Amino acid sequence: MGKTTILKALYNKMRDKFEGSAFILDTRARAAKSKSGLVELQKEILEKVLISTDYQGLSISNVDEGKSILSRRLRGIKSLIILDDVDARSHVEALYDPLYTMAPESVLLLSSRNHLILKACVGSVKDIFELECLDNRDSQRLFYWHAFRRPKPPPSLEEVSKKILKYGMRACVSSRKTQAIFLGS
Repeated sequence: MGKTTILKALYNKMRDKFEGSAFILDTRARAAKSKSGLVELQKEILEKVLISTDYQGLSISNVDEGKSILSRRLRGIKSLIILDDVDARSHVEALYDPLYTMAPESVLLLSSRNHLILKACVGSVKDIFELECLDNRDSQRLFYWHAFRRPKPPPSLEEVSKKILKYGMRACVSSRKTQAIFLGS
């Protein structure tokens, strides 16, 4: 189970306890997609947290203006905001830094493969959570239930399933030290 899956489960379980919430998926790819990628993500945070009625008429023409609007419009609002796959200081500056004005009960979660980005946000290493890979047995059980909706694969897919699991475990081991979540409030 990866960072995004864990964050999505937390978001779905917790979001009703907040005045507003936003789950910003795939920050890295979406920010890089176009010149206005970060502005679009800023707009999405506002739209989701303010539930579009309070958002109407707001326009953001650049990242600096977006930071100011995020800070001003989210001031004092008890919010849950999750930024998934943050990987550049510019993401933190545009999307995380302006949120300091939210209510003290607010929760902000970031996921990243880049520990330097997380350390830039956090005052203490105790707020960074490393994700461990599942062992072979648990990975196999999880895969079979998701892929086949049963504890074992059909006999015709047994060999293919083993190869997929073997590849998945190699990928997990190679990224073991790079998967982390930062919890900020």
